[in-house]
Amino acid sequence: MLQVITLNSPKNKNALSTELLQSIQTQLIQAAQNPKVKAVWIESATTEYFSSGGDVKSLYHNITNGDLSACDAFFTTEYATDYFIHIFKKPIITWSSGITFGGGLGLIQGASHKIFAANTIAAMPEVLIGLFPDVGASYFLQKLPSAWKTAVTENARRLNAKESLHLGLCDYVIDRDKKHIFNKINNIQWQKSNTDNHKLIEDILSSFATPRQKIDYIEQDYESENRSYACPLSIEFVKKQLQHGIAKKYRHCFEMEWQNAYHFCRNSNFKEGVRALLVDKDKKPVWVAQDVESYFRPVEEKSFDQFKVVLDNLERI
Repeated sequence: MLQVITLNSPKNKNALSTELLQSIQTQLIQAAQNPKVKAVWIESATTEYFSSGGDVKSLYHNITNGDLSACDAFFTTEYATDYFIHIFKKPIITWSSGITFGGGLGLIQGASHKIFAANTIAAMPEVLIGLFPDVGASYFLQKLPSAWKTAVTENARRLNAKESLHLGLCDYVIDRDKKHIFNKINNIQWQKSNTDNHKLIEDILSSFATPRQKIDYIEQDYESENRSYACPLSIEFVKKQLQHGIAKKYRHCFEMEWQNAYHFCRNSNFKEGVRALLVDKDKKPVWVAQDVESYFRPVEEKSFDQFKVVLDNLERI
């Protein structure tokens, strides 16, 4: 049996709220524990977007109201869900089309079979709101060539489907109707072995996929506009963050990012960045210079210990 998880929050383009992420995590736990479920399919209800990213507007309101514990709970749920997808034993197929930004792109990175429709646009634009590329980016962006890494993390460059395939951010680009591909997967004669089922899915998807092509890096004019708008501290931070992520295991990167996010929620730049771009939309952020090293301070709080316990529990499933 193929279990389907559908993102369907049209009011905010499937922005990932704590509640939506918890729902995804719960469905994944149920799928992992149900022997009848042989694979999971994650999709959006629309072709226009998979997800616009994390629900940072809610985080903005939480910070404004002084409810920082809600921010910590959000990152615990988001990072734990992403990590669970990474360690999930059964195949997970994700179908992305249209906008696949930030937390949406991070959500699928641990999936065993990441499909991009031809119209997919991927990006990690967090520096534009005074945050940093997270959701495991300190791990999965390590594989990008230097020029591309700078473009994606510091310049918030948008990538088309073929560029994403070239960079390894998806496994297949398929220019066919989603329903046709879904039916092919859904009609598989499932085996007892996860390894066998992975191979059956791979054989089907490979037969429809666009061949991977080498793409030379070409800088685009809007990148300089993004860089001049972006939070200088976020740009400086992401350079150091990627260095810190080198040779770290996936879990360790999430633990590092959780502590980074804890500090970002307690400084003015993140709140100001969301305000300027997404709330008031005046696009006139007032960035504050701060010591970037302070964002790497260890967090000695119960909430961080609770996050690690959540990861421990998911590893036991």
